[in-house]
Amino acid sequence: MLHKVPLVRLLTAAAVALIACVFVSQYNWIANITRDPGPSLPAITGLVWRYSAYAYALPLLVLSFGVFFLRRSGLESVGLECTISVAWMGALLWILFALWAWELPRIHLHN
Repeated sequence: MLHKVPLVRLLTAAAVALIACVFVSQYNWIANITRDPGPSLPAITGLVWRYSAYAYALPLLVLSFGVFFLRRSGLESVGLECTISVAWMGALLWILFALWAWELPRIHLHN
């Protein structure tokens, strides 16, 4: 049973990264529908809108690197731990960055 724990952790990290990508895609769609049509989007929000599909590479990279490290080094691999950590941090930061980017158009600045 001990050899299954890293694999379960890897699959969970990849699933969380995939859920984060789906959340950002859905939030992009909903936020674009509900935004004011008048002003144009800030540049950072436009980047999130245009390039959010590329974030789906994160779960695939996590799985491929994780399986590589599992097969090559076994259970006690620093590379595997780094891969799992990057997946969790990447998923959390991607969600936070997308939320921040879509809240920027809602901020009204007064001179």
